[in-house]
Amino acid sequence: MLLIGAGERNVGKTELACTLVAKAAALAPVTGVKVTIVERSDGVCPHGNTGCTACSLKEAPFCVSEEQAPPPGKDTARLREAGAARVLWLRAREDALAAGAAALFERVGPGAVCVAESNRLRHVVEPGLFLLVRRRGSAAMKSSAAGVAALADCVVESDGQAFDPPPGSFFLQSGAWTMRREACALVLAGGSSRRAGTDKSLFEIDGEPLIKRVVDQLRPLFAQILVSTNTPEAHAFLGLPMIPDLQPGRGPLMALASCLPHARHERVFTVCCDMPEVPPGLVSALFRRLGDVDGVVPVGPDGRREPLFALYLRDPVLAAARNALQAGRQKVLAIEPACRLADLRVPPAARLANLNTRAEIDEWIRGRPIPGP
Repeated sequence: MLLIGAGERNVGKTELACTLVAKAAALAPVTGVKVTIVERSDGVCPHGNTGCTACSLKEAPFCVSEEQAPPPGKDTARLREAGAARVLWLRAREDALAAGAAALFERVGPGAVCVAESNRLRHVVEPGLFLLVRRRGSAAMKSSAAGVAALADCVVESDGQAFDPPPGSFFLQSGAWTMRREACALVLAGGSSRRAGTDKSLFEIDGEPLIKRVVDQLRPLFAQILVSTNTPEAHAFLGLPMIPDLQPGRGPLMALASCLPHARHERVFTVCCDMPEVPPGLVSALFRRLGDVDGVVPVGPDGRREPLFALYLRDPVLAAARNALQAGRQKVLAIEPACRLADLRVPPAARLANLNTRAEIDEWIRGRPIPGP
């Protein structure tokens, strides 16, 4: 789900939703969702209108309906006109919003691409991406937006028609909503590949080197990409900055300490060259969890931490890495406790594969689960 909220009325929330629906509809069927919080349960319009059914429910705490032929100009009609294959309307009392959301998602179905408009829905769901649209230059914020502003993945400034960042910053990748971030991605390709017997970053999947597959997934997501490698000539075809270890043979912590000074951005995402999938939803979850800590490390279903598929703050991690290396340590998690790292539980469906041999690559291609590192 892409969830879009608004700081005020008439800031262009539906205009942005329609633009993104049209963009996504070229790739997959899209379900549009409108959410209305019901204020009364006596069937009387709180605004004094006659025959209005939007803000009042008489018999049930919530109602999910499909907008087959909404009146022209209505938000749900605009979503249909933009290309949504169907549009669902959830009306719910605030105390029944969670139950209404559960019924809504049962109607949407698993794996569906969805664009929803609501502030309060963010209290009961964690979407793939949450955008909050605010009027450019305005400090005003309605109460429903103020309660979720800190949860926004991105604040979009609007004059009602134009947006900053522009709609092209938000897109579908691997069936999930994601965005381009002003952050650095660091691809770790300096390992010895002992188990592979050869440079595993160059193993081919569908005729392309494994590392290229990783980099191609990162290019739309990050403003900067660096490659940690001690054989830059082997990876020159990527056209990216190559950073060798300051002292080769001292493990991934040395790679981190060698590359972080070259990052233009404070937030640095790390990924190994032998991880063929970079789940965009998991990347978004890492950024969302960062908050006031120095890094976020995924934890798999088996309890294993994944410090080489993680998000770090450049400056505190660089200082901690240098101190740990001076103490003779080589593993990335040696930066603890000097750095505050938060764990992020990874659902089984998002488990990270780590391919160390040609046989494991062949097995992964056949769709079988591969053990983590």
